[in-house]
Amino acid sequence: MNDLVITDDKFRDRLIPEFKNLDLAFGSSENNFMLVVPDYQRLTTGEYFYLAESEWGGIIDRIEIGYSTGKPKLTYSGRSWHGILSHKVICPDAGSDYLTYSGDINRIIDMLIQRQALQERFVAEFTNCGFEVSGRFDRYTDMYTALLKICKAAGCKLKIRTTVENKVELSAVEAKPIYLDSDQYELHLGKGGYTNHLVCLGKGDLKDRTVVHLYSDDKGRVSEKQTFFGIAEITETYDYNNADRAELISKGTEKLQEAFGDACQLFVADNLQLDVGDLVRCVDVETGINVEATVEKVVVEVSNDVASLSYEVGGIIARS
Repeated sequence: MNDLVITDDKFRDRLIPEFKNLDLAFGSSENNFMLVVPDYQRLTTGEYFYLAESEWGGIIDRIEIGYSTGKPKLTYSGRSWHGILSHKVICPDAGSDYLTYSGDINRIIDMLIQRQALQERFVAEFTNCGFEVSGRFDRYTDMYTALLKICKAAGCKLKIRTTVENKVELSAVEAKPIYLDSDQYELHLGKGGYTNHLVCLGKGDLKDRTVVHLYSDDKGRVSEKQTFFGIAEITETYDYNNADRAELISKGTEKLQEAFGDACQLFVADNLQLDVGDLVRCVDVETGINVEATVEKVVVEVSNDVASLSYEVGGIIARS
C-alpha cells in the first residue's frame, strides 16, 4: 500500500510511520478510526493522517495509553474525513423552515463547506460535475448524510480524496453499477415475514393529520399500491411528526426498503475496491432474480502495513 502520512495540526506533512495498524470505518455509521504507530513516533491531538489520493484520513481527537508487560501502548483515535462532515449539522437560516439548494452538486458542496467553516481543510472540486439538483435539506441533518442523500437521488456518489496539495477534496461522480461474479457474493433472499405496509403519519392533528399508506411488493419495490392482503399483510405505523406528504413518502420508502433488506441478505467479497454509494448487482442462480444493492459502509483494516477492506450493503431490491 502507499505511505500513510502524519501531518501537524496545520496539515503539513510531518512523518511517515515505520509501521502502523489502522481500523477505519466510514459510511452509514461509525465514521471514525483507531491508529497505532511505533511508540517512538508519538502523535498528538489535533494532528491528521491521510493516504494520498484516497479517502482514508482523519483528525486525531483522543489518545489512550495502555500498559502491557510494563510498556505503554498508545492508541490514537478520532473522526475520519466522513466523521468530520457527519458532525456538522445543517441548520435553517433564521426565520426559515428549511435550507434549500439548487444547481450543480459540486457547487452545493462548495456552499456547504463555506457555510460550515470547513474551507481550511476541505474543498469542492473546481469544475462542475454535471449533476443538477434542487430541493431542501432535512431539518438539522448532518452534512455527510445530506450529501450522500442528494448524490443518491441524482444517480451519483460522493467522492472524497486527499489531494497532492494536502486538501480534502469533495466531489460528485457517477455511480456506475458493478456486476458481481458468482464468487464475489453470498445471497440469501427472504421469502416474506417483513413489514410490507407502512402507515406514515405526518403533520396535523386528528382528522387533519397527513397520512400516507406505503406498500412494498415481493421484490422490495415501494409504492402506494397494495400487494399483500389479509394475513400476508404486515403493517406498522411510522410517526414522523410535522412532515409533509413529500417528506413522508421519502422517509417511509426508506423504512420499507430497510425492512425488505433485513429479510434479504447480500454479503459482498472483500477487497473489491468499492466506494460508499456504489451500486452492486448480481443474480440469484436458483430463481434468476436480479438483485441490486448499495454499498453503505466500508471497513478498512491495516495490520503490519497489509490492508484489507470489507463492505456492508443495504437498500436491497430484487427484480424478476
